[in-house]
Amino acid sequence: MSDWTHVGDSLGIHNLCLYDKLNLPLRENSLFACCQYGGPLAIGLAYTTPNSWAIGIYMQNGAQIASIEASGVYRLFWSKCQKLIIVSSNGRVLIYNALGVHLVAFNMGDETLAVGLAEAAAFCYVNETGLAVISEAKHIFGVNSVNSRVLWRIQNHQRESIQSLSCWTVLTSAVKPTRVLLCHKNKFQLGVQEASIHPC
Repeated sequence: MSDWTHVGDSLGIHNLCLYDKLNLPLRENSLFACCQYGGPLAIGLAYTTPNSWAIGIYMQNGAQIASIEASGVYRLFWSKCQKLIIVSSNGRVLIYNALGVHLVAFNMGDETLAVGLAEAAAFCYVNETGLAVISEAKHIFGVNSVNSRVLWRIQNHQRESIQSLSCWTVLTSAVKPTRVLLCHKNKFQLGVQEASIHPC
């Protein structure tokens, strides 16, 4: 039973190794993303030239499938349907399939392109993967699906409340609009898609 972790008296979680003994080119400043439930891995390595990145896509056994060059890479994510999401520091988003074929590019709003982004997070619905960002101007933008993108915004009239976030996450629901939970020390705020931020 060593491959099980018990949580409480009646709940056990099965420990399953998805990746083992891989010789991947990881460095201290690497970006890393893996698919949910296993699948391909993506590793971003910064070149010595400013803002240039090499992103490798690797199979579960460590074999490289593809190599992608991108600029200003900020974060890497995988969607539920195994599409690589590359988010740049200016809010530009590139989508690739697991074989490294470029599918689409979009941005997280003109403001984010102009001022850059401070934070980014991917989130999931049952069959979709969305993306939310906080711009350097402390405004929140998102798309509920990276496959069919409709940009939305959360109004933030108290931008100073986002200046020093402790953490944040995106909350999804099949019946409610997308919400963003923000935390600053022991204070929580909730922002609702196409509405505004308010204290919890």
